[in-house]
Amino acid sequence: MKIINPMLLLIGVISSNSSSLYNNSILLFTSDLYKEYAKNNNGNFLLSPSSLHAVLSLATVGGKENTLQQLSKALHLPPDAQKIQSMFQTLTPNFEVTKLYQFGSANKMYVHESMTIKKEYEETAANVFKTDVENVDFNNKKETTSKINKWVESKTDSKIKDLIKENSLDSNVGLILVNALYFHGFWLNEFEPANLGFFYLNKTQVVNTEMMYQRKYFKYYEDDLLDAQFLEMPFKGDNVVMTFVLPKKVDGLASLEQNISKVLAVDNLSLADVEVGIPKFKIESDVDLKPLLNSIGIVEPFTSFANFKGISDHFPLYIGRTFQKTFLEITEKGATATAATDLTIVLHSFPDALFTADHPFLFYLKHKIYGIFFVGRSEPMIFDELPLKEKEVTNLIDFYDNVPSTSWEGNDDILPRR
Repeated sequence: MKIINPMLLLIGVISSNSSSLYNNSILLFTSDLYKEYAKNNNGNFLLSPSSLHAVLSLATVGGKENTLQQLSKALHLPPDAQKIQSMFQTLTPNFEVTKLYQFGSANKMYVHESMTIKKEYEETAANVFKTDVENVDFNNKKETTSKINKWVESKTDSKIKDLIKENSLDSNVGLILVNALYFHGFWLNEFEPANLGFFYLNKTQVVNTEMMYQRKYFKYYEDDLLDAQFLEMPFKGDNVVMTFVLPKKVDGLASLEQNISKVLAVDNLSLADVEVGIPKFKIESDVDLKPLLNSIGIVEPFTSFANFKGISDHFPLYIGRTFQKTFLEITEKGATATAATDLTIVLHSFPDALFTADHPFLFYLKHKIYGIFFVGRSEPMIFDELPLKEKEVTNLIDFYDNVPSTSWEGNDDILPRR
């Protein structure tokens, strides 16, 4: 008789009381993930906290004792499987949206054909987390890998490919939990065609990239303590918004990231006439999440001491590999507003504010009900590095760092960096 010691492989691609609990959980979980990941990673990155949150929550309700405690604490959820189930039972049916924009989150459980899952857990997965269950042969690596990857592709409009590698599977794998999150939306207000513009990577490097511009009324806020500008841009449908957070100083992103929990909590933006300039960018990230999850306190679930007896009594389970692939592309394309507005802009008037994202910034996409589902740091698509001397770059940066971003009336000699 062959004894199987399977691993639990987790993969993420993503009532008013329930909504509030979920939003608060996502906000705190996002802050923790971002802060830890940013410490050891330079340049662009993209995380989907809600996708990871979904798949870890599904594992959490099958956890017992200290395993349940560690997972629920890191997810900022109550250490009570029934309360977690109640929250997701309210939220999950509303995750699928296909009108005006596409937004969906899908779960799938692949179970080793020789493994017995508790009926109660299987029913919770199906009825609460809307998770389909399929039996597979993990020893047949090629077939099973292909099957999982095709499912992920189908749920992400073919943007996420080859999530699972054949070497991820072996006879020790007992089950795989997969979450795929997909969003495709159009700007409520389309940008003008992109033009080449400057982007300051730091105080010694400036590059050419494609910058997109428009002037409209957007929700906007300046925070003097964080020394940053906040700009919220809606997608068609008006349930999903993208918030850009721009440090006022070219080299101010690191300081901003150290206060990420305060950044994500800012909610007092108000309508203003804003001249906007942001770069086109595309980010693809492939993240090994185990070290990140260890750093926020999820340790025991990755060891042989893990207790997932809520999933199965017959096999000892622990989390093996946990990784996430994400994709995001921001362009000028969007839906032209079809309704007239009473907030008009006079051609030669001065805007209330300039928001020119021509140096590193962070961003997040947020559903107005379900909270943050993507967060990341961005630099642009580089066309070429400009042959400016360090002193010339520093002089340009010092000039613009001292130009106010508001109160432009009467300053017609000062122009946005475009």
